[in-house]
Amino acid sequence: MASIKGYELKNVKTFQGREWRGIQGSIYHNGKKVGWYSDPGDGGMADIDLYLPKEKDGNQRAEREQQLAAAVKKYYTEYPLRGEYARLAPDAELFFGALIQLSQDEKIYKKVSQNGYGHIVFYRKNKNEPNESYIAFRDKGAMEEFIERGEFEEMRRYDSAEDFVIR
Repeated sequence: MASIKGYELKNVKTFQGREWRGIQGSIYHNGKKVGWYSDPGDGGMADIDLYLPKEKDGNQRAEREQQLAAAVKKYYTEYPLRGEYARLAPDAELFFGALIQLSQDEKIYKKVSQNGYGHIVFYRKNKNEPNESYIAFRDKGAMEEFIERGEFEEMRRYDSAEDFVIR
């Protein structure tokens, strides 16, 4: 299952919001349910609620928020924002957006890999294209050749199921 720095979204539900597709799901960290994510698709910000556990220590929520902030910082240090997003300060909402994208990519990868296509490239040739495209390959060399020839505005590549776990 797709994860970034130990965070996963499970029990994900999608629906049509007023502005775009909404998404909700449970937040897990290192296998333990720690919160709830909800983007209602109404043009506003997503809600990220880290549960207060049943332990008596009242600092647990603050600790979870600090853990999430540290994961966000570490992830965006390793994978800086690019293009039009480069001017933004990375935050938890962007982090979970990246996790949702990774999960959606993984779903497509699993589907095509069942037919022997173990390499996949998601791309957008220019920023005016409304949708991304993807192409799957059986041979890594053919994928490398495709990437070399292409001039992409955006591109993500995956060579194995392990690429969907970012440690």
